[in-house]
Amino acid sequence: MNTEQDAENFWNEVNRLLEQNESPDPIYEYRLYHDSDGNITSGYSLIINRPEPADLPKGSYIVVNREEYENRSDKIIKDGVLQKKRSLLT
Repeated sequence: MNTEQDAENFWNEVNRLLEQNESPDPIYEYRLYHDSDGNITSGYSLIINRPEPADLPKGSYIVVNREEYENRSDKIIKDGVLQKKRSLLT
Protein backbone atom coordinates (compact mmCIF):
# COMPACT_ATOMS: atom_id res chain seq x y z
CA MET A 1 0.00 0.00 0.00
CA ASN A 2 1.03 3.54 -0.51
CA THR A 3 0.70 6.47 1.86
CA GLU A 4 -2.35 7.83 0.06
CA GLN A 5 -4.19 4.52 0.41
CA ASP A 6 -3.15 4.23 4.07
CA ALA A 7 -4.49 7.71 4.80
CA GLU A 8 -7.75 6.99 3.00
CA ASN A 9 -8.20 3.70 4.86
CA PHE A 10 -7.42 5.43 8.14
CA TRP A 11 -10.05 8.17 7.60
CA ASN A 12 -12.61 5.66 6.37
CA GLU A 13 -12.15 3.71 9.60
CA VAL A 14 -12.38 6.89 11.71
CA ASN A 15 -15.64 7.85 9.99
CA ARG A 16 -17.03 4.35 10.42
CA LEU A 17 -16.27 4.40 14.15
CA LEU A 18 -17.81 7.85 14.55
CA GLU A 19 -21.02 6.76 12.84
CA GLN A 20 -21.15 3.59 14.93
CA ASN A 21 -20.86 5.55 18.18
CA GLU A 22 -23.50 8.18 17.37
CA SER A 23 -26.56 7.98 19.57
CA PRO A 24 -30.02 9.17 18.55
CA ASP A 25 -31.45 12.38 19.94
CA PRO A 26 -33.05 11.80 23.34
CA ILE A 27 -36.78 11.19 23.48
CA TYR A 28 -38.28 12.35 26.77
CA GLU A 29 -41.19 10.95 28.72
CA TYR A 30 -42.59 13.05 31.55
CA ARG A 31 -44.09 11.05 34.40
CA LEU A 32 -46.16 12.30 37.30
CA TYR A 33 -46.33 9.81 40.15
CA HIS A 34 -49.36 10.01 42.44
CA ASP A 35 -50.94 8.45 45.50
CA SER A 36 -54.35 6.77 45.68
CA ASP A 37 -56.06 10.14 46.29
CA GLY A 38 -54.57 11.61 43.11
CA ASN A 39 -52.06 13.88 44.85
CA ILE A 40 -48.84 14.19 42.87
CA THR A 41 -46.00 12.74 44.92
CA SER A 42 -43.17 13.23 42.42
CA GLY A 43 -42.31 13.95 38.83
CA TYR A 44 -39.67 12.29 36.71
CA SER A 45 -38.27 13.22 33.32
CA LEU A 46 -37.08 10.05 31.62
CA ILE A 47 -35.11 9.56 28.40
CA ILE A 48 -36.91 6.57 26.93
CA ASN A 49 -34.45 5.71 24.17
CA ARG A 50 -31.66 5.15 26.71
CA PRO A 51 -31.23 2.52 29.41
CA GLU A 52 -33.79 2.96 32.19
CA PRO A 53 -32.32 4.35 35.43
CA ALA A 54 -32.36 2.06 38.47
CA ASP A 55 -33.68 4.77 40.81
CA LEU A 56 -37.11 5.26 39.21
CA PRO A 57 -39.88 5.89 41.74
CA LYS A 58 -42.33 3.06 42.39
CA GLY A 59 -46.08 3.33 42.16
CA SER A 60 -48.78 4.74 39.92
CA TYR A 61 -47.99 7.42 37.36
CA ILE A 62 -49.35 9.07 34.26
CA VAL A 63 -47.41 10.33 31.26
CA VAL A 64 -47.90 14.01 30.43
CA ASN A 65 -46.39 16.51 28.03
CA ARG A 66 -43.58 18.85 29.03
CA GLU A 67 -45.84 21.85 29.67
CA GLU A 68 -48.10 19.82 31.98
CA TYR A 69 -45.03 18.42 33.74
CA GLU A 70 -43.59 21.86 34.36
CA ASN A 71 -46.95 23.36 35.51
CA ARG A 72 -48.15 20.62 37.85
CA SER A 73 -48.07 22.52 41.16
CA ASP A 74 -51.82 23.21 41.34
CA LYS A 75 -52.92 19.94 39.76
CA ILE A 76 -54.29 16.60 40.86
CA ILE A 77 -54.77 13.32 38.99
CA LYS A 78 -58.34 12.07 38.74
CA ASP A 79 -59.29 9.00 36.74
CA GLY A 80 -55.85 9.00 35.09
CA VAL A 81 -56.18 12.62 33.91
CA LEU A 82 -54.30 15.69 35.14
CA GLN A 83 -56.80 18.25 36.41
CA LYS A 84 -56.68 21.57 38.20
CA LYS A 85 -57.31 21.27 41.95
CA ARG A 86 -60.71 22.59 42.99
CA SER A 87 -60.69 25.57 45.28
CA LEU A 88 -62.26 25.23 48.72
CA LEU A 89 -64.42 28.23 47.80
CA THR A 90 -66.15 26.50 44.87
